[in-house]
Amino acid sequence: MATIKQIAQLAHVSVATVSNVLNGRSGAAGPEKSAEIIEIANKLNYTANVFARRLQQGKSNCIGVIAEDLTVFNTPYIVDGIDAKCKATGYEMLLENMRLYQRFGIDFSNVDAQKELCITHINSLLSKQVEGIVYIANHCREISYLPNEINVNLVCAYCFSNSSKYPSVLMDDEKAGYEITKLLIEKGHKQIGVICGPVFSYHTQKRLLGYQEALFDSGILYNAKNVNYGNWQRDDGYKYAKELYELGCTAIFAFNDLMAGGAEDWLRDNGLCAGKDVAIFGFDDREVSRFCTPKISTAALPLFDIGEKSVELIIGKTNSQENRMLLPCKIFERASSEKQF
Repeated sequence: MATIKQIAQLAHVSVATVSNVLNGRSGAAGPEKSAEIIEIANKLNYTANVFARRLQQGKSNCIGVIAEDLTVFNTPYIVDGIDAKCKATGYEMLLENMRLYQRFGIDFSNVDAQKELCITHINSLLSKQVEGIVYIANHCREISYLPNEINVNLVCAYCFSNSSKYPSVLMDDEKAGYEITKLLIEKGHKQIGVICGPVFSYHTQKRLLGYQEALFDSGILYNAKNVNYGNWQRDDGYKYAKELYELGCTAIFAFNDLMAGGAEDWLRDNGLCAGKDVAIFGFDDREVSRFCTPKISTAALPLFDIGEKSVELIIGKTNSQENRMLLPCKIFERASSEKQF
């Protein structure tokens, strides 16, 4: 790659003169010499080192991103939101990938190893003089190992910290759980079965709380027999759909689309149809929800918005009084739940 020094040698001027001309400073050289310098730069395909220039000015205009794992479904959309907001506000994005899912799967118990990886990536970004860091989790939970001595703004996306120093941007699982359950109740369902994720999952707890609140507000007694705990897998939906149907449930609210798809599979295998015999609702709005037959009603996560809001918090474009910013999910009702009962 061509350098300013090479251009200066060919134009027979100083490095400072070339720098001033290429940065558009008036009076740096006469019109003819300025034109010559620009022509030489173009012929050499000179590209300015914007990052180095910003560091000289004491401002990198870079935001660091630490993703726990880029292969997990939620992360690319959050990164996309971060990148879009960075470009719109004149910032660059520097990305680090911890590869936690590839290393440990869904086991979050090895906190020491995760902490070591996290600090390594934080130090890498700080060495590049980023002005802030967004930490993206691959599953919403409390992150206990963020160091307190970070001297730049850090925002937790799709997770939260045990330290009030670090704000977080999350989706409002509880509100979405409430809205889905109310929608099913308004369609005439009194017995609504639930297929949760693991019992200690943040998503499980919040979505189940919304479900319980909707039942309470509608004067329907909560029945623990109608609640089952799975592990986010399609087989869980298949297994528990049978149990819930035999208990007399006319609607099944699965806490992700994979389990909702499994519930549809069981209905189909037993001569029943989602949306006609039993209403099915999922969560996440993943592609599987649109490819199933019938298409699965679901809640879309505001992942892109989480990324955008995280950047806004770092650069001071959003003043939130809450340590946790909750963004609404969008409910999509499709054929799997459209019938009135």
